[in-house]
Amino acid sequence: MGDFITTSDLPARKKAKAYIPGVIKNNRRLYEVLPDNSWKGRRCFIIGGGPSLRGFDFSQLKGELVIAVNRAFEKIDAAIMVSQDARFWGWIENEKLGKDSKRKFNEYKGLKVWIQTTWMQGGGFPFPEDIYTIKSTGSREMAFNSKNGLPSCTNSGLNALCLAACLGANPIYLLGFDMKGEKGKAAWWHSGYPEVQNEEMYKRLMVPNFELFASSIKKAGFKVINLNPDSKLNCFEFGRFEDIKKVKRPLITGCYTKDTKYEDEIKRLEKSLIRFGLEYYFEGIENTGSWRKNVHQKVCFVQRCLEKFDRDIIQMDSDCEIIKFPELFDQLQEYDVGVHITPRETFQHKGEWKTITDLVNVSVVYLKNCAEVKKMIDAWVKRDATLEDHIDDISFAKTLKEFKEIKILRFPDRYCHIFDRPLKEEPVIELYQASRRLRVGIRQKENK
Repeated sequence: MGDFITTSDLPARKKAKAYIPGVIKNNRRLYEVLPDNSWKGRRCFIIGGGPSLRGFDFSQLKGELVIAVNRAFEKIDAAIMVSQDARFWGWIENEKLGKDSKRKFNEYKGLKVWIQTTWMQGGGFPFPEDIYTIKSTGSREMAFNSKNGLPSCTNSGLNALCLAACLGANPIYLLGFDMKGEKGKAAWWHSGYPEVQNEEMYKRLMVPNFELFASSIKKAGFKVINLNPDSKLNCFEFGRFEDIKKVKRPLITGCYTKDTKYEDEIKRLEKSLIRFGLEYYFEGIENTGSWRKNVHQKVCFVQRCLEKFDRDIIQMDSDCEIIKFPELFDQLQEYDVGVHITPRETFQHKGEWKTITDLVNVSVVYLKNCAEVKKMIDAWVKRDATLEDHIDDISFAKTLKEFKEIKILRFPDRYCHIFDRPLKEEPVIELYQASRRLRVGIRQKENK
């Protein structure tokens, strides 16, 4: 399961500090970017460190909400990686786990989270800027409120379980929670750690700690399934990974113009997709020097994606961000196209004010991967290639009207919300309209 430090282990505290590199103090809290119940009703997988995961194909977890405990971040860009062991961070930074581990840690795109145990809180423990913290209450009471803190746990795996419950994930699947070692020593699916404890610690500390919280977690309505039937952790029901039905959800696709600030925009979108366990495919396109021609390249990218992937897609502009889990994306099967349509839009183009009714916004668009939709997209590419319409939204709308048999779902405002406009509800997808800021720079290149 990984190493741990209890709040009463003074020698371990001193040893941990010896591994800490000099960094800037930071105290960013996880709840500020991922509030409680952000994953309400969504299933979640927690990857532990048990040797039962040797040879496991971690790619099977793509498109799932995943919490990686300690070194599991090396195998998958989980939504969250969790640790409560300060030494673990020090081992990574000082390459005690190898250069490859440090590289993967620096490249990791999910949320890095450390549990700030009571001894860390008192001393203003120094975490780097890209790490979020959750404080430990020091109590053994489970309150399901990560803002106030997680209860005192003896290991990172249990912290991950408590966090998943605070986020509202349900059911919660445990992978690699073996609670047993090999040859009398702690064992893992990976190469392990610089310090190896006796196997006895599973029975003496870890299992009893899980048992302490199991009843309150189950009483609160959370279903926890241990996916290793041979595990010594038997306070939760057992199941098998191969019996879990794969969730079929559209692939999120997106493109960005290379060597422009759109590369920075899409990083924000990427982080938000990972945060909610949504599978995606991004591609960089060449900068033609013309903003409108670059937009047309996006249209061609959509066409390629429908050919490249044998699945439905949701195309999103690079300046989007997922704010809440988009539940509607699991309910699109009976539609061919999903898009936001504004009843009336007034805008300025080439110094003139124009008004369009039923303006389609293709910043977020669902496309079923079927023959009729592909035919429509082919027609869209041809129409947009003329560049007669000043934006791809208009060329898409005109094309769509020609295909009367296509069944359209109109996305609610909150699924395509422009950031500086009023909205009565909390947005699900925010649009930051980078074109307002970045289009000028691209046109300057065009005019050179």
